[in-house]
Formats: sequence, C-alpha cells, structure tokens
Amino acid sequence: MRFSFDLDGTLVDSLEDITVALQRAVVAFAPGVTYARSDVRGYIGRGAGHLVHKALRDRGLDLDEPAVLERFLAVYESTLTGRTTVYPGIAALLTRLHDAGHALAVCTNKPGDKARQVVAALLPAVFTTVLGPDDVGARKPDPTMLHRAADALGGPLHAHVGDSAFDIDAAVAAGVRPVAVTWGYVDAHALPAVETAHDADGLGRLLVG
Repeated sequence: MRFSFDLDGTLVDSLEDITVALQRAVVAFAPGVTYARSDVRGYIGRGAGHLVHKALRDRGLDLDEPAVLERFLAVYESTLTGRTTVYPGIAALLTRLHDAGHALAVCTNKPGDKARQVVAALLPAVFTTVLGPDDVGARKPDPTMLHRAADALGGPLHAHVGDSAFDIDAAVAAGVRPVAVTWGYVDAHALPAVETAHDADGLGRLLVG
C-alpha cells in the first residue's frame, strides 16, 4: 500500500526550532518583540509565508514581510533539527511499514528542501519521496501535492495522515482516505470528524491493522 504523511505536528515536533527561528527573525527588525511556543503553535500549518504573516499581524507589526520571511528561512536553516524530535513510536512505525513493503511519502507545507533535510536527519531511509509546496506549485489543502506523491509512489494513495484540517481537506479533495492524529499542533476538538489516531500504535492499527 501507499501512504503519505504530513511532517510538522505529525511525524516530528519542530515547534521549538520554528519558534527560535521566528523570534530571531522578527527581533532583527523589531527589537523586544517576543513569541511563546503557544503563539507559534497556532501559526504552523500553511507554510513559512503564512507563519510570518500571522506572527507580524498578531503583534501589529508593519514590517517588510518578504524581508522577515527571508530572514526567518535563513535562520531556520541553521536550526532545522537542533531541538526537533520524532514523536514517540513514529520511527518504529515507519520502519515497520517500510520493511513490510509499503511505499511512503511526506507531503508538507514546509519548503521542500528543508523538509528533505529534516527527514534525512531524523527519519532516514523510509520515505520514497518528500514534497513541499515549492516542488509542486501548490500547498495543502490543494490536492496537487498528494497527486504528485501518488505518481512518485507508483499508484493511488491509500491514506494521507496529518494533524490539521489542511491535511484532511487535501486528502478529501484528492480522493484519498484522511487519517488525523491528535498529538500535533491543532486542537483535536477542532479536527473534522474522520478516523483519528491518538498514538503511533493506534495509527499503525488504522493503516494496516
């Protein structure tokens, strides 16, 4: 079978590294501005541009948004996996799926090059392909990324796994079974009513029994 996964909030907890990079980027233009993890948690999901836009808007900052985004991406490049960790049980689950012959892809709204660096560092040798919005010209909930992943894996996806409505909507639009996880960055109560996993073991049972 073929499965695709979101990255941040689904496979890895990157909140600390993203928070540090955002803080450093904004402070370079607006000294004294601070962000808590809880703030940044709500910005994640639609890509770096949306994250920076939300961060500036929430603080009422009228800054050069493209410049802040460029700074954020540059800083984040140096902190990609400094504090980022794989969620409990996920590495073992992915290895089991891979070793059983299932084809796996990552479909993320993180820039593709950065996603591939994170995957190579923390989850090596289990994914056939890793795609970001810059690779396909669209971000989730647009289904294009999932279609490209299916092409790369050699056939239709059996499920797409993510932690947000963007993932669920992308899966539905692509005609793929959506599976939501509750350990990510979105309040579980805000997720649409779809199949839901509360831990890696539960996710494994949903995907392959």
